[in-house]
Amino acid sequence: MKKINSTLKLLCWFIGVGLLSTSCEYKEFADADYPEQMVYMPAANFGVYDVSIETADTISPTPGHAYRSIIDSSDMGNIKVIVPLGVYRSGITNDGNVLVNIVQNTDTISKLITAETLDAATLLLPTTNFTIPATVQIADGSDITSFNMVIDGNFLKSNPTAIYAIGVAIDSDDREVNSLLNTTVVLIDVGKLKL
Repeated sequence: MKKINSTLKLLCWFIGVGLLSTSCEYKEFADADYPEQMVYMPAANFGVYDVSIETADTISPTPGHAYRSIIDSSDMGNIKVIVPLGVYRSGITNDGNVLVNIVQNTDTISKLITAETLDAATLLLPTTNFTIPATVQIADGSDITSFNMVIDGNFLKSNPTAIYAIGVAIDSDDREVNSLLNTTVVLIDVGKLKL
């Protein structure tokens, strides 16, 4: 009996030492290459972003906005059509400030009319009838920044049957821009807006 107890103790000791040696083993993991941050406009994913649609179930790519456009007539007869847009950052981290340039892209509209993606009657929205910021910044620690395109609603109201379009594009020296999602084609069917 004494020999069995002694053998059991020795066996338990070997099992314990074996478990300890395998559970404390240090393994070094190699550094991995992660994709770099990239910026893009989610509204560009819609192809043609028709801001004349105002139903509550419309998908909007800008958080906090249920609609693709908001009609603001609070300024003494000056009607504004506000189109909330956004710029996102993708990547493993959201470190660093990212300055993004916002530019108008008029060439895209003529190309889409030629390709018959847009109706031939679509007009280029005159640059004097809307404003966009020149730049926006995605703050360190954030994945998104929003901005507004503000269209002169009085101009639209004076052309009630017109359909206008304009390309709103982004570029940046701070991060790579997704070339497939860098231009939002904003379409305004004036007859559908409640001006």
